[in-house]
Amino acid sequence: MSLSSAKLSVLITLALLTINPIMICDGIDDVVGGLISELNYLRGRGLDISNLTARLSEAVKAYYSGDVNLTLKLVGDVRSEVSMLKDVAEVTYLRLTIAKYVTIASLLSTPIITYFLLPTVYAYIWYYLRRRWVVR
Repeated sequence: MSLSSAKLSVLITLALLTINPIMICDGIDDVVGGLISELNYLRGRGLDISNLTARLSEAVKAYYSGDVNLTLKLVGDVRSEVSMLKDVAEVTYLRLTIAKYVTIASLLSTPIITYFLLPTVYAYIWYYLRRRWVVR
């Protein structure tokens, strides 16, 4: 039994139409994997990326539920925000690093400052409180 080419093309068209829309959005793993690595870089630089990861998670859920349009929209939004945040990441990292080292330096210098200033302050207060004493 042979199928004519018209029947075969109708069967192929029907088979293609019944394929899950997931197949249309090919390469989503590569896109999401790249975005995850970029989000990991941004998190390492001290940026809050919780809303971006939530939206990327929504995109993956939409992808597996078959909503290709929502998936593409969410992935595009996340990609554009990641590109904007990459510009800010280095400045934020520099500020956080400077703040960290200033905090460490101030905590380490507190005992040294106390060692040198406490006797001076104590002597000043002692002289100030006893300046009107009369020695007989």
